[in-house]
Amino acid sequence: MKQHFQDIEILDGIRANNNIVLRDLYSNWYPRLRRFVRRNSGSDEDARDLFQDVILAIYDKLSCADFEVDGHLKGYFFSLYKHMWLKRLRDEVKCVLCSSPEDFHVICPDSDIQIIVERKERYRLYQKCLQKLDEECKKLLEMFFCNKSFREIAEQMNFLSEEKARRRKFMCKEHLFKSIENDPKFKELFR
Repeated sequence: MKQHFQDIEILDGIRANNNIVLRDLYSNWYPRLRRFVRRNSGSDEDARDLFQDVILAIYDKLSCADFEVDGHLKGYFFSLYKHMWLKRLRDEVKCVLCSSPEDFHVICPDSDIQIIVERKERYRLYQKCLQKLDEECKKLLEMFFCNKSFREIAEQMNFLSEEKARRRKFMCKEHLFKSIENDPKFKELFR
Protein backbone atom coordinates (compact mmCIF):
# COMPACT_ATOMS: atom_id res chain seq x y z
CA MET A 1 0.00 0.00 0.00
CA LYS A 2 1.11 3.52 -0.65
CA GLN A 3 1.22 6.16 2.04
CA HIS A 4 -1.84 8.32 1.64
CA PHE A 5 -0.79 11.19 3.90
CA GLN A 6 1.98 13.73 3.90
CA ASP A 7 4.26 13.96 6.95
CA ILE A 8 2.50 17.05 8.32
CA GLU A 9 -0.88 15.31 7.98
CA ILE A 10 0.45 12.27 9.82
CA LEU A 11 1.81 14.41 12.67
CA ASP A 12 -1.49 16.29 12.87
CA GLY A 13 -3.32 12.95 12.81
CA ILE A 14 -1.22 11.58 15.67
CA ARG A 15 -1.73 14.79 17.63
CA ALA A 16 -5.52 14.59 17.07
CA ASN A 17 -5.70 10.79 17.54
CA ASN A 18 -7.23 10.53 14.05
CA ASN A 19 -8.19 6.87 13.49
CA ILE A 20 -7.99 7.14 9.71
CA VAL A 21 -4.39 8.36 9.85
CA LEU A 22 -3.43 5.84 12.53
CA ARG A 23 -4.97 2.94 10.55
CA ASP A 24 -3.13 4.09 7.45
CA LEU A 25 0.14 4.22 9.39
CA TYR A 26 -0.49 0.77 10.76
CA SER A 27 -1.32 -0.79 7.39
CA ASN A 28 1.59 0.87 5.58
CA TRP A 29 4.41 0.94 8.11
CA TYR A 30 3.71 -1.84 10.60
CA PRO A 31 4.55 -4.85 8.34
CA ARG A 32 8.13 -3.69 7.86
CA LEU A 33 8.50 -2.97 11.57
CA ARG A 34 7.04 -6.36 12.49
CA ARG A 35 9.62 -8.10 10.24
CA PHE A 36 12.39 -6.17 11.98
CA VAL A 37 11.23 -7.23 15.46
CA ARG A 38 10.70 -10.86 14.43
CA ARG A 39 14.21 -11.01 12.95
CA ASN A 40 15.56 -9.65 16.21
CA SER A 41 14.18 -12.11 18.77
CA GLY A 42 10.70 -10.59 19.08
CA SER A 43 7.12 -11.69 18.52
CA ASP A 44 4.16 -10.15 16.72
CA GLU A 45 2.85 -9.03 20.09
CA ASP A 46 6.16 -7.30 20.84
CA ALA A 47 5.97 -5.54 17.47
CA ARG A 48 2.40 -4.33 18.08
CA ASP A 49 3.24 -3.08 21.57
CA LEU A 50 6.30 -1.27 20.32
CA PHE A 51 4.36 0.31 17.44
CA GLN A 52 1.97 1.78 20.02
CA ASP A 53 4.91 2.94 22.15
CA VAL A 54 6.44 4.78 19.19
CA ILE A 55 3.11 6.46 18.38
CA LEU A 56 2.88 7.57 22.03
CA ALA A 57 6.49 8.78 22.04
CA ILE A 58 5.84 10.88 18.95
CA TYR A 59 2.61 12.17 20.49
CA ASP A 60 4.57 13.24 23.58
CA LYS A 61 7.23 14.92 21.45
CA LEU A 62 4.55 16.83 19.53
CA SER A 63 3.64 18.62 22.75
CA CYS A 64 7.08 20.25 22.73
CA ALA A 65 7.06 23.48 20.78
CA ASP A 66 10.55 22.89 19.37
CA PHE A 67 9.90 19.38 18.00
CA GLU A 68 11.06 18.97 14.41
CA VAL A 69 11.70 15.97 12.21
CA ASP A 70 14.87 16.29 10.15
CA GLY A 71 14.17 14.54 6.86
CA HIS A 72 11.21 12.25 6.29
CA LEU A 73 8.86 11.20 9.07
CA LYS A 74 8.95 7.58 7.93
CA GLY A 75 12.72 7.44 8.44
CA TYR A 76 12.39 9.10 11.85
CA PHE A 77 9.62 6.66 12.82
CA PHE A 78 11.66 3.61 11.77
CA SER A 79 14.76 4.93 13.50
CA LEU A 80 12.85 5.53 16.72
CA TYR A 81 11.22 2.09 16.47
CA LYS A 82 14.56 0.36 15.93
CA HIS A 83 16.21 2.30 18.76
CA MET A 84 13.39 1.48 21.19
CA TRP A 85 13.44 -2.22 20.26
CA LEU A 86 17.19 -2.56 20.65
CA LYS A 87 17.03 -0.72 23.97
CA ARG A 88 14.33 -3.14 25.13
CA LEU A 89 16.56 -6.08 24.17
CA ARG A 90 19.56 -4.56 25.98
CA ASP A 91 17.44 -3.96 29.08
CA GLU A 92 16.26 -7.57 28.99
CA VAL A 93 19.86 -8.79 28.84
CA LYS A 94 20.71 -6.54 31.78
CA CYS A 95 17.87 -8.07 33.78
CA VAL A 96 19.03 -11.56 32.89
CA LEU A 97 22.61 -10.84 33.94
CA CYS A 98 21.54 -9.41 37.26
CA SER A 99 19.05 -12.20 37.99
CA SER A 100 19.54 -15.75 39.03
CA PRO A 101 18.50 -18.51 36.62
CA GLU A 102 15.64 -19.38 38.96
CA ASP A 103 14.22 -15.88 38.51
CA PHE A 104 14.48 -16.00 34.73
CA HIS A 105 10.75 -16.63 34.32
CA VAL A 106 10.06 -13.22 35.89
CA ILE A 107 11.32 -11.42 32.77
CA CYS A 108 9.42 -13.80 30.49
CA PRO A 109 5.76 -12.97 31.15
CA ASP A 110 4.70 -14.46 27.80
CA SER A 111 1.91 -17.00 28.05
CA ASP A 112 3.29 -18.89 25.05
CA ILE A 113 5.27 -21.81 26.48
CA GLN A 114 7.34 -22.18 23.30
CA ILE A 115 8.60 -18.61 23.61
CA ILE A 116 9.47 -19.16 27.26
CA VAL A 117 11.34 -22.37 26.43
CA GLU A 118 13.27 -20.66 23.62
CA ARG A 119 14.23 -17.77 25.86
CA LYS A 120 15.41 -20.13 28.60
CA GLU A 121 17.50 -22.04 26.04
CA ARG A 122 18.99 -18.77 24.82
CA TYR A 123 19.73 -17.82 28.41
CA ARG A 124 21.47 -21.17 28.99
CA LEU A 125 23.56 -20.68 25.84
CA TYR A 126 24.41 -17.16 26.95
CA GLN A 127 25.40 -18.35 30.44
CA LYS A 128 27.45 -21.21 29.03
CA CYS A 129 29.41 -18.85 26.77
CA LEU A 130 29.75 -16.25 29.52
CA GLN A 131 31.32 -18.88 31.78
CA LYS A 132 33.93 -19.62 29.10
CA LEU A 133 35.27 -16.05 29.34
CA ASP A 134 38.17 -15.23 31.61
CA GLU A 135 37.31 -13.99 35.08
CA GLU A 136 38.13 -10.36 34.26
CA CYS A 137 35.72 -10.33 31.31
CA LYS A 138 32.95 -12.00 33.29
CA LYS A 139 33.29 -9.51 36.13
CA LEU A 140 33.51 -6.52 33.78
CA LEU A 141 30.43 -7.53 31.76
CA GLU A 142 28.39 -8.25 34.86
CA MET A 143 29.25 -4.82 36.25
CA PHE A 144 28.46 -3.16 32.91
CA PHE A 145 25.10 -4.92 32.53
CA CYS A 146 24.22 -4.00 36.10
CA ASN A 147 24.57 -0.32 35.14
CA LYS A 148 27.93 0.41 36.75
CA SER A 149 29.58 3.47 35.22
CA PHE A 150 32.88 3.09 33.41
CA ARG A 151 34.46 5.14 36.19
CA GLU A 152 33.25 2.60 38.79
CA ILE A 153 34.38 -0.30 36.61
CA ALA A 154 37.83 1.25 36.10
CA GLU A 155 38.23 1.85 39.85
CA GLN A 156 37.02 -1.59 40.96
CA MET A 157 39.04 -3.43 38.32
CA ASN A 158 42.18 -1.29 38.69
CA PHE A 159 42.18 0.01 35.11
CA LEU A 160 44.16 3.18 34.52
CA SER A 161 41.26 4.99 32.87
CA GLU A 162 37.59 4.85 31.91
CA GLU A 163 38.69 4.54 28.28
CA LYS A 164 40.60 1.35 29.13
CA ALA A 165 37.43 -0.01 30.75
CA ARG A 166 35.43 0.86 27.60
CA ARG A 167 37.93 -0.83 25.30
CA ARG A 168 38.11 -3.92 27.51
CA LYS A 169 34.29 -4.11 27.67
CA PHE A 170 34.11 -3.95 23.87
CA MET A 171 36.67 -6.76 23.54
CA CYS A 172 34.89 -8.90 26.13
CA LYS A 173 31.53 -8.45 24.41
CA GLU A 174 33.11 -9.37 21.08
CA HIS A 175 34.53 -12.57 22.59
CA LEU A 176 31.16 -13.39 24.11
CA PHE A 177 29.26 -12.79 20.84
CA LYS A 178 31.76 -14.88 18.85
CA SER A 179 31.50 -17.68 21.37
CA ILE A 180 27.70 -17.61 21.12
CA GLU A 181 27.73 -17.49 17.32
CA ASN A 182 30.19 -20.39 17.10
CA ASP A 183 28.16 -22.62 19.38
CA PRO A 184 26.25 -25.37 17.52
CA LYS A 185 23.02 -24.37 19.30
CA PHE A 186 23.18 -20.80 17.96
CA LYS A 187 21.60 -21.50 14.56
CA GLU A 188 18.86 -23.56 16.16
CA LEU A 189 17.97 -20.87 18.73
CA PHE A 190 18.40 -17.73 16.63
CA ARG A 191 16.85 -18.66 13.32
